[in-house]
Amino acid sequence: RGLDHEAVGRSKTGMGQGIDQRCVVEFEVLRHAWSLGLKVPKPILVESSTEPLGAPFLVVSRLTGRQEGDIFFPPVRETLMMQLAEQLGRLHKGPIDEVTKAAGLKTKSFTADELRAELPAMRQSIARLDPPCRTIDIVIDWLEQQIPTISGPITSGLITLVHGDLAFHNIMVDGNDLTALLDWEMAHLGHPAQDLGYVKGAVETVTTWQKFMDAYHAAGGPVVRSLDVDFYALWGGIWLYSVFLQARAGVVAGMLPDSQVVVVCSHLLPILRQRLSQQLRAILQRQA
Repeated sequence: RGLDHEAVGRSKTGMGQGIDQRCVVEFEVLRHAWSLGLKVPKPILVESSTEPLGAPFLVVSRLTGRQEGDIFFPPVRETLMMQLAEQLGRLHKGPIDEVTKAAGLKTKSFTADELRAELPAMRQSIARLDPPCRTIDIVIDWLEQQIPTISGPITSGLITLVHGDLAFHNIMVDGNDLTALLDWEMAHLGHPAQDLGYVKGAVETVTTWQKFMDAYHAAGGPVVRSLDVDFYALWGGIWLYSVFLQARAGVVAGMLPDSQVVVVCSHLLPILRQRLSQQLRAILQRQA
């Protein structure tokens, strides 16, 4: 990630799917994104068998650039944010029938019932792995209260392909040019507010949300209610918080001897708590 590769090969961990199937899914999603003119590596081939190299892998085209910034602290260049807005607009306006069939994509955080089912699991996971935190409790309580007010993608007609983890830790840049959107293994069908909410906090450290959304709409992105974006901004933060806690548990247990994971656990967890607090305060002020 973030390096200049002639060919990229890596095994995929599954979320209800085997490694071989995840490779196929990401390959088909990349083919779809490439056809939309998105800045992604051109997919060349997928090998789902473990026989050639010991694990399934993808081969994609060479791209220039490097990783700059991360999910909380992006490069402070407005031109990059406008390019990200344009890429998201292209993604969310694109047709989904062909890629849904080819990749067998599933919906995620899609309906009120799905949201109600996922939230208790995240709450329980956080409670098991972290000391009580009033900020986190209040954010989860607010999300629970807002679920009936969220416009689902079925009723609103906003069913799109969602990247699922799009921020500058998964983006390559070359100077003032965004050169690649990476790591599509979490792509699914869902509400475009999922991607928009996920990037909103980072966007607002560089430019105004209005400018970002103007560029998003100019590229064909659909009209999305601000309440839905606010909801998924906090939803994505709580999901990420639970993921960080699981990684920390893996480090403590000796299962993840990875210095990068240690940095994430020690440095980004308190930053994420602070970000969630700031976002909720801003949302409540707007609602008032």
